[in-house]
Amino acid sequence: TMTATAADSDGTVTKVEFLDGTKILGQDTTAPYAFTWRNVPVGTHVLTARATDNRGAVTTSSVVSITVRPKR
Repeated sequence: TMTATAADSDGTVTKVEFLDGTKILGQDTTAPYAFTWRNVPVGTHVLTARATDNRGAVTTSSVVSITVRPKR
């Protein structure tokens, strides 16, 4: 499960998207923001969360890299 904390000082957060590179894996529109990624493919993944507010402003989190290895 991926989680993100997002807030907007002059409005509201309308959604938080969870990405692997440029691919949107899922989104959440209510806090606490979270997404459960199932059947994650083997390999290296570059994860971010992208928050959008009610005025269309977008902020992207820092990158978190993970490596998924095959089951033994």
